[in-house]
Amino acid sequence: MKAKKSLGQHFLQDEHICDDIVASSCSITAKTVIEVGPGYGALTNSILKKNPKRLILIEKDKMLAAYLLTKYRDAQNVTLLQEDALRIKIPDLVNEKCVIISNLPYNIASKLICNWLAPSTKEYIEHLTLMMQKEVVERICSEHNNKDYGRLSIFCQIAADVENSFDVPKEAFKPMPKVTSSILQAKPNNLNIEPEVFKKFEQVLRMCFSKRRKMLKGILALSEEDFKNLSISPSQRPETLLPQDFLNIAKYLY
Repeated sequence: MKAKKSLGQHFLQDEHICDDIVASSCSITAKTVIEVGPGYGALTNSILKKNPKRLILIEKDKMLAAYLLTKYRDAQNVTLLQEDALRIKIPDLVNEKCVIISNLPYNIASKLICNWLAPSTKEYIEHLTLMMQKEVVERICSEHNNKDYGRLSIFCQIAADVENSFDVPKEAFKPMPKVTSSILQAKPNNLNIEPEVFKKFEQVLRMCFSKRRKMLKGILALSEEDFKNLSISPSQRPETLLPQDFLNIAKYLY
């Protein structure tokens, strides 16, 4: 079965790397696990070795879904959904915390992690272990005062503890991608953000990083007194602020 570029398919082949990915996550024994884009089931096999209570596979490709349905027809703890992961809401799938372990399609990886770390969803997730493009993982984990630091970094870091775990070589995939992949670990935190404040937070991030080279006083409609109340200098640029600073601005403006 040929990989489809439109679905961002690159199939993981190396069993040892699959085992390492699962081992790098939290304990999944007797827990509910979700895998997006299982492909031919290489990572799936490694997950099943750890005896999860339930494994939910989400595969958009109709032919691969049929293949997986046959492959795991005798596995009582495996559920297959032939769906687009972007359209699935995690709270509709589980009624307890789950673990997500996936080799994500490159073309939807950023959208998926933002969906999963949104306030309405992250409370259903204990841990995420995700394979993504190395440059995307580096952006997510980037600290302030760095060129890679931006909206994605702040969005993820305000919602979770994130870590760049290890790299996966291009040779581990078929077809071989043009880029190196990395494993992201993300553990959602207990920070609760009200829906309206969260909308304002997203708005502030969009405003600031669409003009990231400008000073904050040229981006935000805040007075000198406002900046003083926030303990932020109006001459600072967006990339110098911590994630919490952006949340504080959102709360102040709400």
